[in-house]
Amino acid sequence: MPDPIVLADLACQHAASDVYDLWVQGRGRSVLFGWQSAAAGRYSFCLDGAGNLHPVAVPWTPAEADLRRATASCEDVTLRAAHALGIGGDDANSGVRVHLDDEATEFSVPGASLLFPCVRFDDEGMPHVLMVRTEDVGNADGVIDQHNFIMAARHDGEHWVIEEIADLKYGLMPKAGVWGYPGKRRHPYLVPDDRGGVWALWERKEPHDGNTRTCHGVLLGRRFAEGGWGETLRIIEQPHYDFAPDERGVIGGEMIVAAQRGVPISERGRGEVLLLKVGVDAAVTQPEDEGWDGWSVVDLARREFFAPQEREVELAGDDYRLLFGDPHTHTGLSEDAEGDLLEMLSYARDKAQIDFVAFTDNDYIYGGRLSDEGWRETMRRAQEWSRDGSFIVVPAYEWTQAKWGAVTPQHRSVLFERYDEPMLRWADAGIGQANDAFDALLAWVETTSGILNTQHRQFAVSKSPREANMEVVCGWGDYINQSDCFHEHLNAGYRAGFIGTSDGHRRTPGLGGGLTGLWVREFTLGGIIDALRSRRCYATAGARIGLRFWLNDAFMGEETPEAEGYRARVAVDAPREVEALEIIGDGEVIATLRDLSASFDETIEGLPACGWYYAKVTMPGGFVEYPSNIAPAEGPWAWSSPVFVGE
Repeated sequence: MPDPIVLADLACQHAASDVYDLWVQGRGRSVLFGWQSAAAGRYSFCLDGAGNLHPVAVPWTPAEADLRRATASCEDVTLRAAHALGIGGDDANSGVRVHLDDEATEFSVPGASLLFPCVRFDDEGMPHVLMVRTEDVGNADGVIDQHNFIMAARHDGEHWVIEEIADLKYGLMPKAGVWGYPGKRRHPYLVPDDRGGVWALWERKEPHDGNTRTCHGVLLGRRFAEGGWGETLRIIEQPHYDFAPDERGVIGGEMIVAAQRGVPISERGRGEVLLLKVGVDAAVTQPEDEGWDGWSVVDLARREFFAPQEREVELAGDDYRLLFGDPHTHTGLSEDAEGDLLEMLSYARDKAQIDFVAFTDNDYIYGGRLSDEGWRETMRRAQEWSRDGSFIVVPAYEWTQAKWGAVTPQHRSVLFERYDEPMLRWADAGIGQANDAFDALLAWVETTSGILNTQHRQFAVSKSPREANMEVVCGWGDYINQSDCFHEHLNAGYRAGFIGTSDGHRRTPGLGGGLTGLWVREFTLGGIIDALRSRRCYATAGARIGLRFWLNDAFMGEETPEAEGYRARVAVDAPREVEALEIIGDGEVIATLRDLSASFDETIEGLPACGWYYAKVTMPGGFVEYPSNIAPAEGPWAWSSPVFVGE
């Protein structure tokens, strides 16, 4: 098919890393288009009929422009739609409520969510609604994911007719590796065609397993005309993404679309904005996607996850309670992740059924920032969803520094004890006296309530007291089983606890291959931060294994004086029998017990003198390794935080 015609090219005229919420609105012979910056600045332009481009001011925000997708009118009839939790009676899933004038209709699917509706009338006045259906699925290896579809509804004058018109598994659902993508794959558009009917438009990442830096988008579409949906067409195949069509739709077989260049001219990362005109009639057919066998629908909200029977412990006269949570996971506010923030909050609470979660969206990565508005929304929602004693959302973000000295990357999860903290992006750090971004972080975080947890299998550490824990396992891999980095830092005198996380980019917080067990004084935000700061925590590969570890009289994360002899006590409550219990001291296995029951309390005497000790629990069954951010939800390992000898 012919390449699109470039109507306007803003290469080198704006920061390629600062484009959010593109919108386009044609008016007569002119076209208005614009976006928002990370700091909530607005950029808007007018392309006039003579081809001249002018910066202009418009009386709406990009967010208000996006809301127009869910509202339409035809003569005296109005149509609007919104999704919300609980529609249809399922509090763990969302449905869509559609208002056609004063008549309200609720759409819901048992065990699935309907999200992101958009609406439009066609040329005959027929109302249309698009929405994304998302179902939770699992495979034989224990991997949990989601299967997404586009559903179309139309009102034929008597009732609503609903049908599936697109399967979104390509690029979203695991098949080999699944990497991130900065475009919008689950936000379809509905636009009219002046020759009749409407077009459903959506974005697709290619190739399916393409790296975030090298993949691009394809704009797909199907036309509804003469009572039915046509075949799926590849409307724009050039290496662009973040497509936004003109609200006027297709006129005379052509459509105007704003997009971002996949490979920017002026800098790495997100691309500069283009305004394109494309003909739809010459578009080629999109072939059927194959090769996603082995997945079946699962009902997570009604699944009974294993829970340890013993969830309390007394330490030095104080009572502590065991919580499970995911302190490092992502939403669509990160450049290379998916998931609406509210969708992910509900998933963590109602489907993964964890006690706490921290959405650590990237401050700056692949040329895109966590915007000021995104940070405000993260903090606001975290506080709104938190309930002492039942579910806590920890305010957090990810410091995504690309390099520190010889270390690549040097990321940290930054977790706060308050909901009113600022965010320092690594790309902005170092103004004035601080010449090193990471040193700036260490100085700045001490002015906040924040603590730091490491990420990845290789990293450098500092002497900052805010450095609390090391992430030893996550959905990207069982790091501590594969890297000497953790033991090397402990042998060098670094004192930190162990945590497990999903580091999830696939919309599965709490079920992405890593969890943290926390022994808390109180089930509050303050109690969670206190436990992390005090290293009363342990890591699992996702299974909810109960684990208590003492060395002499010191509990995990604590310090114990030098002694003539050392003994370890390990209490475990696991979902199945334990294949091996190992005590590791100074990086070596110094004691092993095998073939233990699922629940036990064992003491091992006569351990050799070491500088630090921890317990590792291994259940049978193995662990299927996948590429990228894919892992079984409930892996076989748990690792206590170390106990340290001496002050």
